[in-house]
Amino acid sequence: MEIDPAINCECQECREYGGPDPTIMKFRLFVFLAQYVYAAVALLLARSWKSFAATFGALAFFFPLRYLVCARCQGYGKNCYSLYLGRITAKLMPRVEGKEIGPLSFILEVVTLYLIAMGPVFGLLRKFRLLVPYTGMLGITLGTQFMHACRHCGLYAKDGTWQCKCPSGKIANIIYTL
Repeated sequence: MEIDPAINCECQECREYGGPDPTIMKFRLFVFLAQYVYAAVALLLARSWKSFAATFGALAFFFPLRYLVCARCQGYGKNCYSLYLGRITAKLMPRVEGKEIGPLSFILEVVTLYLIAMGPVFGLLRKFRLLVPYTGMLGITLGTQFMHACRHCGLYAKDGTWQCKCPSGKIANIIYTL
């Protein structure tokens, strides 16, 4: 299969699929969706309103934030490794030409992702029985992100691309080059 030039990669997965492996991406998307359906139910059962508001407020903010990240990426409109957000963003908003992904974008992305991931943990700390399944799904989500997406970008990014500046990609590059 032809390698998508927007992905900047020549790894085995890109040679075989022209981008991310669809089976892995379906699994990642399924776990992510299950994790947040479970988080919503668990937080409501635990009556943890502040954590519910922080988590799902951050999740709602995550999509407009795509304007600062995905709409400026060379993976815009493509099946990228970040849960296909490049393709999803192309359906929601126009491409931003001539602007790079800046430090403010990264900071907002990190804060938003932290609230999305950790909000339910803080809300369920006193409900251990509800916390354990959520942390298991969170572990799978984070593990597959680093083992699949961040590994890809971190190891195969070309100099001068935004992936070389991405904190997650740098961490993955350190982990996978040890």
